[in-house]
Amino acid sequence: GLAPPSVNTGMTTVLGPNGDRLVYRGEDGYLYAKDFTKREVRRLEGTQRAFSPTFSPDGQWVAYAMINNIKRVAFAGGSPIDIVAADNARGLAWVDDTSIVFTRSYHEGLSVVSLTDNSVRELTQLDPATNERTHRWPRMLPDGKHVLFQVQHLGRSYEQSDVEVVDLQTGQRKTVYRGGSYPGYAASGHLIFARERTL
Repeated sequence: GLAPPSVNTGMTTVLGPNGDRLVYRGEDGYLYAKDFTKREVRRLEGTQRAFSPTFSPDGQWVAYAMINNIKRVAFAGGSPIDIVAADNARGLAWVDDTSIVFTRSYHEGLSVVSLTDNSVRELTQLDPATNERTHRWPRMLPDGKHVLFQVQHLGRSYEQSDVEVVDLQTGQRKTVYRGGSYPGYAASGHLIFARERTL
């Protein structure tokens, strides 16, 4: 059988956009859906060995990575739907009704997949001049136009990564912080990141 994901597969728990629901990875490797308004917890079938879950903007769907592809499933349950092939993806960010930002592999840049026709376009490229090794852990910013992500370089630890933001339309990149991993954005306008096992 397939080995379970390693510890370096992103978040295992995500809160829905309205704060009324939660999806988390259980000890059995399945994703579980918790609805706070109903106090219920349900296992999402077909999600064994899933990792890096993310909610759709309306909170009705959950996208997640598997060992070799990316899928989505309704929060209410049902059969998972294949989205795109991906070899050990490192993070997902649901943009809008029609697209998701993802990493196809741990040694590639970010891409955008269309939920309409499953076409894929490249969003970022690794820069060999600066020894970029991976772009990962994309997170949508509230404006719906920019994505926060981690840039790790050869010869530097993950905690010495750069945190960058990329424009979804133009692909223009900007470094916003140096020396952190697993970037996130707080509603207060602050950047959140991990370093030395500390948030």
